[in-house]
Amino acid sequence: MPDLPFIAPIEAPSIATQERRAIVVAGVNYPRESQGYGLPRGVPDRTYRRLAHQYADWAFKNGITRVFIFDFLEGQLIERLKGSTSEKKGEVVKPSHQPLLDSNYRTWRKIDDKWKLVLKPHKGESMAYWPGLHKFTAHHGLGSNKDVPFSDYWDKHLDWARQEGSLSVSDVYKFIVSCPTASLQDLHFFGHAVTGGPIIVNTWAGNRDLNYSEFGKTFDKDCRARDFSGTLPPNSVGFKAAFAQDATIGIWGCDSNNRFKSETLVPAMQEWRKSKTLSARLRAQIDASLAATYATAMAKHVGRPVRAALPGTYASHDGVSAEDEKAKGLAFPASLMHVNFKDCEGILQFYADSLGSSFPKTGLYQGHPTFGRGYAVYPP
Repeated sequence: MPDLPFIAPIEAPSIATQERRAIVVAGVNYPRESQGYGLPRGVPDRTYRRLAHQYADWAFKNGITRVFIFDFLEGQLIERLKGSTSEKKGEVVKPSHQPLLDSNYRTWRKIDDKWKLVLKPHKGESMAYWPGLHKFTAHHGLGSNKDVPFSDYWDKHLDWARQEGSLSVSDVYKFIVSCPTASLQDLHFFGHAVTGGPIIVNTWAGNRDLNYSEFGKTFDKDCRARDFSGTLPPNSVGFKAAFAQDATIGIWGCDSNNRFKSETLVPAMQEWRKSKTLSARLRAQIDASLAATYATAMAKHVGRPVRAALPGTYASHDGVSAEDEKAKGLAFPASLMHVNFKDCEGILQFYADSLGSSFPKTGLYQGHPTFGRGYAVYPP
């Protein structure tokens, strides 16, 4: 095995105390069945990087002076500074990481009684990112389009992942730690999301032990609620200290847990309509789902409210009327994302009435007169 490359952590440039900065994570539009398993580089519009820049355009008009965009697909941290030559497009902060490769997105399937990582999925299969898989295939003289025996790759998966050198959410955490005290005004994750956290890359999470160590986050590049335990960067003193007292933390995306929706949410809504009460069992299940979210973990750890989708709801992109007819005519201050009101407005009303959920309706979250963008506040 060749020596593994060392990539120094990106550190935040020092700033004057009066400057207000934002960090934006642009996730990858990873391949999945609902979008025909299209690979990220086969999609000409890299949606979430575009949203990150659209947020920056809004932020500069609303008090933010410096925006850092983590572009996971390209492995770059882009700095946009208000009033400078980098205000519009931004400049890449060194050192850069390696870009993600389409060929490392694979499904896993049992073939002849052996699990293999397969490039072409069958209907209904999921695809995940396997860091350093191209290093493995090159080392063993395999073509990039060949099936790979899972056990052969997994035997040294951390070595292969470290050789790839692409961004991990751990790099975002470290960057936050390096920020000056109380300088971070906004933190936003743009991309897909589930209860456990924003899906930045969609690495495989089948091995829970991966998520509790720095080595594990070399492979697992995504956000997990359990990142806020153990010795990962979020657990250092500097992480919480970086956030301003009135910091805005937003997770943009879905939390469309279909099993939770059918087994808990729908029965709870039916019960509430009949009696305006919830059974102890259903209330406990809803509370447990909320407690398991990345938003709850972040809010409690940082001591700041987090804005995110509620379990059982999903998001749409602003301006796409075919996805959400009820959003037509709503005045969103920037073209980003919102919870789908056509399908989820009743769910939001249920959360507000039965649990007292609140929804920001001003600033960036202006939109629906009652629910803003449909993202709820998770209190610290």
